[in-house]
Amino acid sequence: MRRVLKKDGVAVLVVGDVADPGGVALPLAAQIWQDIGSQTGLQLLDLVEDHLPTQNKVSRIWGETKGQATDRDCALVLARLEGRPSPGPNVIDWEEPYKDGGPDAAHARVEAVRAAL
Repeated sequence: MRRVLKKDGVAVLVVGDVADPGGVALPLAAQIWQDIGSQTGLQLLDLVEDHLPTQNKVSRIWGETKGQATDRDCALVLARLEGRPSPGPNVIDWEEPYKDGGPDAAHARVEAVRAAL
């Protein structure tokens, strides 16, 4: 990932917590970063938690799963160690008024945010 990431770019990995049925959830994103982060040539800019109903998790598209889905995903926001990622907006509107407008509406929204920077 480091090899293909531009110096001013960021990479975001979404990792869901995991748990055995009846077990305690393992914060997998944090564990991954703790285990291998220092070997990647990347820096952790942020770890964003996202709580959502388990029936809305992407893993549910496969139907029944062996493990137990948790109600939390985490996004690891990464950049190159020597990188200079450009700052994004301080406030993000998560209401997504464009979400039903299709991909063109989403692209227009991204361009509007970029223009405001």
